[in-house]
Amino acid sequence: MKKLLWIIFILIILLMILPLISVYALELPNVNSDTVLIYDINEDKILFNKNGDRQREIASLTKMITVYTALDYEKDLNKEITINDFMRWAVNPELSVHKIQTGEVYTVDELLHMCMLESAADACMAVAFDIKGSESGMAELVNNKAKELGMIHSNFINITGLDNSNNYSTAEDLLLFLKVALKNDTYREIFTNKKYLLRNGNYIYPTISGLSQIFKLDMSKILGDKTGFTDPAGLCLASLIKIEDHEMIMITLGAPPVLKEGYHVKDADILLRFLEDNYNYEVLYNKDEVIKSLNIELSEQETYDIKVSEDVKKYLPSDYDRSLISYKYEGKELLSYLDKHGDKIGTVKYYYNNELLYEQEVVLNEEINISIPKVLNKYKVYLIIGFILIVLLILMIRLLHKNKNGR
Repeated sequence: MKKLLWIIFILIILLMILPLISVYALELPNVNSDTVLIYDINEDKILFNKNGDRQREIASLTKMITVYTALDYEKDLNKEITINDFMRWAVNPELSVHKIQTGEVYTVDELLHMCMLESAADACMAVAFDIKGSESGMAELVNNKAKELGMIHSNFINITGLDNSNNYSTAEDLLLFLKVALKNDTYREIFTNKKYLLRNGNYIYPTISGLSQIFKLDMSKILGDKTGFTDPAGLCLASLIKIEDHEMIMITLGAPPVLKEGYHVKDADILLRFLEDNYNYEVLYNKDEVIKSLNIELSEQETYDIKVSEDVKKYLPSDYDRSLISYKYEGKELLSYLDKHGDKIGTVKYYYNNELLYEQEVVLNEEINISIPKVLNKYKVYLIIGFILIVLLILMIRLLHKNKNGR
């Protein structure tokens, strides 16, 4: 009975302690978006993934893939496209437009910037008709491009993100797409452009610029973005951000579809501040920190300290696990006066969670002076034996010499 009571008591203590332990795990703050995915490009690591595999409509984020696909076919960005009635009539009146007019002439570059920055469906349609003659033909190319990039959980039957249950993707697929697309210099320039001058002298700006001004939010850490909004998709945002010197891709989907509330932009502000507050370059080993001491024999010095040659840092959350920090030294374990200043004596490799962060060559940076008393003490037996042998040898020589003279 006493044993059972002790077991119950221990279980109660564990149940009380476990919640306290869990608070140290860094978790996403509360946001309005149903889906959040944050990926650190520098570290090649997903920092947070909330419902990233959930299939859903993505509204105008579809246009990101449309622009990327168009770049495969529109090699000359200075090529001029004359707007015709068919291009304009193909645009659903519910979609955002630049209000291009029949007979106007735009370059491919202008139209692609309108499509990305302003989310202008009429600009997307103009490019689509120039490439394939119809939206359905262009949508087929967009869908093929998605499959080519491995977006196996996505399907596109239009090029603008117009409401349709068969036009969907996931945050994980969008991340897969952006990781590839942003390596294309032309695409990256379009995606990150903050102010584009049309040939008619008018400027166009990304939609997030106006929203951030309305809500008085600092979006300066967003290098580029694409917004999206429909009732089924909710408010969506895909962005390239920079915290310290780390570029990241941040995708939020499915915020409540109330444009005047700007939940997707507010979520971006919350997440940016969260990353700034909780992720930093943590110094795992400080410069000149002694990590290992080697013994020195037959020397005036007792030991030689191996020191860290420069700060070993890694971009980590504030709750990083210090037990994952380690180093590995390979080289001499014992030094002597025979080792000279400037000699390489080994290497040190520094790790976090088995990831190599820095490799240091260990070079002897001081002279090791011989200690005569230590040498004599270590070899005293041999010296005594040697001395005795020498004395015996001298005696033998004398004896031989005396015997020779006595004859």
